[in-house]
Amino acid sequence: MEGDLEIGLRENYEAQAMLETVVTDCEGFYRAVSGHPALIPHMAVMLVDIFFSGVDSNVKTALVTALIRRNPITYRDAFLSILNSRSYLLGVRRPRYFEETFYNYAAKTGWQPTEDLFAQIPGSLGSMSQPVFEHKLGRSPEAPLDSLSLARQMEHFRERGVLDLRRDEFDESDGGWSPGFLDVELEGEEFLRYLFLSIVEREPSRDELDELQRILDDEGYSLTKNRRAVAVIALDYFSRLPEMYTYEGLF
Repeated sequence: MEGDLEIGLRENYEAQAMLETVVTDCEGFYRAVSGHPALIPHMAVMLVDIFFSGVDSNVKTALVTALIRRNPITYRDAFLSILNSRSYLLGVRRPRYFEETFYNYAAKTGWQPTEDLFAQIPGSLGSMSQPVFEHKLGRSPEAPLDSLSLARQMEHFRERGVLDLRRDEFDESDGGWSPGFLDVELEGEEFLRYLFLSIVEREPSRDELDELQRILDDEGYSLTKNRRAVAVIALDYFSRLPEMYTYEGLF
């Protein structure tokens, strides 16, 4: 497109040729893009590339075709189609972005953000090699799994999420996970199983239960009397598990 399209409240009265039409303002630009027949196919390619990174190209092509055939009208339609699909829920194996690990954990534990958290996260993402908006459409489709990037991701998740317990339920400035998450009528190993199923989304192995019990005994904590301390130790262990940082396909 030749010339300049002014971004602002005023109109650029010199019409600009774009996508087989002409535009003079941002609304016209939006209509030209949103109504273009190539938008949905291009959106499908980009979303499949992000949600199914590492998948064989022939499989991606089939997934793109299936998504286009569903004729999504909005991004919400496209996201729901992908996220509720059998291919994504059961078949995808890929590393998680920091937000997927952190916000998923936060929702499960009633985690409360501090006032400066969201101002700090963009800079932190850069240290994990996961910066946003540095690429044409947001970010690279694959979350990096090199040693340094993964170590930084674990560090931020552990320090800002796992080890940050909210002390005052009624103080909005006090961030961290909610002690109310622990208010369940379960005792002993059943409480540990609850933590595993809630956060890791799987049953613990016998070896894991025995090792956690040994650590609790060494620290002098009781599964019945020291529930918060037990939870912190268990969550600290969870932060070291590979499934917290990857999605594992079932087929």
